[in-house]
Amino acid sequence: MRIMTTKTIGCIAFIIVCLIGLGFLALNKFHASSKPPDHVRELRFTQSVTNPTAYPKKDEQMRLSLPLSHFHHQKILDVTIKQPLPWQHQETSQHHHGIIQLPTIPPFGQISATAHVRLGLWSQSRFVTQDHEPWLQASPWVPFTDSRIQHLASTLKHADSKKTIDKSFAWITTHIQQIAYKKKPMGALYALTQKRGDCTEMSFLMTALLRANQIPSRIVEGYIVTQHQVIHVANKHNWVEVLRDKQWHILDPTEKRRYPPLTDYVVMKILE
Repeated sequence: MRIMTTKTIGCIAFIIVCLIGLGFLALNKFHASSKPPDHVRELRFTQSVTNPTAYPKKDEQMRLSLPLSHFHHQKILDVTIKQPLPWQHQETSQHHHGIIQLPTIPPFGQISATAHVRLGLWSQSRFVTQDHEPWLQASPWVPFTDSRIQHLASTLKHADSKKTIDKSFAWITTHIQQIAYKKKPMGALYALTQKRGDCTEMSFLMTALLRANQIPSRIVEGYIVTQHQVIHVANKHNWVEVLRDKQWHILDPTEKRRYPPLTDYVVMKILE
């Protein structure tokens, strides 16, 4: 009989400990994903396609915006679209649509569709992707490598990342004047140099300051929803999500809400 050496026994023990650890991680992930939602919202989205001409329009397509179906704090439990025409889902990690192929739209006519969505919302992130690189990158709207943003970010930096986040949020809400929504995005530098901006520009600048200090963050678009309701496009809103302690947290500088409940926010798309 071969006698196992102390080294061999140690290797086997190490492998067993690793397998047990992986098992616990998998079990925790299963429990997190299977936990029932803290809130369920009944939401209604309506969209129309109009033919403003005196001629029939053929082969038109309607793209009905829907909430992201499987996001870290939300999940579509059920969706029905009230429209006799066939439709199909089209979803990426960035946005979600119900695609309806329309028949001929008569002159000066209009076709509408309404989606009824049952959305589950969780008070904590159910999962967090391991790839944080996309949320640390510079872009035309979030040019955090610009010397002006770098300088401001350095004055807000603290050894404790939470304090860096809090100081950045306080600076934005104190120094940037909120203005009415502008359809054309202007970016973080506009907000910084002009000291004003709508929810989009304030979110761009907030994200730029955080990324400049190596804190993963992103801008999302959606709606503030605290009850069952009809969703109006005019209420569309942008805010920031920041990753801290393996959880996504909300920063809404326009509404001056720091770490509000995740369940108050419905995400339609990731902007940046």
